Amino acid sequence: MLVPVSLFVALLSLVPVSATPTTLLSINPPLPTNLVPKDLSNKVSLQTRPRFVTPRWTSSFEASSFKPKNKRRAQAAKRSTTPCSPLSFSTGYISARNTAGGPLGFISAAVNPYGEYFSFTSNINDALRLSFAPSTPAGCETGALTVLNGPYSSSYPYFALVAGFANTNNDLTSGSYNYAYLAGASATTNSFNAVTGLNQMAQYSSAWSLAPGTFELVANWENSNGIVQPSLVQLGDTLTVTGDVQALTSRFGAGTEVFYTFVPL
Repeated sequence: MLVPVSLFVALLSLVPVSATPTTLLSINPPLPTNLVPKDLSNKVSLQTRPRFVTPRWTSSFEASSFKPKNKRRAQAAKRSTTPCSPLSFSTGYISARNTAGGPLGFISAAVNPYGEYFSFTSNINDALRLSFAPSTPAGCETGALTVLNGPYSSSYPYFALVAGFANTNNDLTSGSYNYAYLAGASATTNSFNAVTGLNQMAQYSSAWSLAPGTFELVANWENSNGIVQPSLVQLGDTLTVTGDVQALTSRFGAGTEVFYTFVPL
């Protein structure tokens, strides 16, 4: 018996179609079999020059693609009426908290096999100790963080942002899963490159801003069209920054947005 075409099409519409699951990507590359750091001294980072970044505590930040997702980020984005003046401290630790304000500990001085800072610790003796150096005269709130302890304090002294190996390009924007690691850097290379043999760009000279009064620590990333302030995310055993938390976690797995505060010694 012949089945009418219209009935055949109708029957096909009743057959359930399962959605193709999205395959999660790895946030880090496969490690080389030989883990002896390679000589990458001839591979210069794409940003080694000092560059002043105006802290984005302004409404323009809120109007950008990096809109604050909660009150704390919105408060950190507001412009301070306090004039730029020399800081009364230079060294300290970085404490972390979740979106609800719950403490997560301090960023640890320990590094993972990829040369990244990756975890928090409740023990101050194990915490990463840093020095904040403003990138302009008069002690403004944007500058570099120099590592004072841990395995990279001598070889990779800057607390840097290193472009993720799975990025589609080096821009951190809304709608993109692009990201950057927290790692050590020198003027010529970074700890991630030394371990993996890759050549990912690092930004460090003006990578961090302190919110006046609260010392909220905000990352700065230089896109191809200007400076942005990406979200901070803990994703598995990796600390990252990204322009879109949802896009990042949908491609790499569950992650948590976090907030950092510089705690003076």
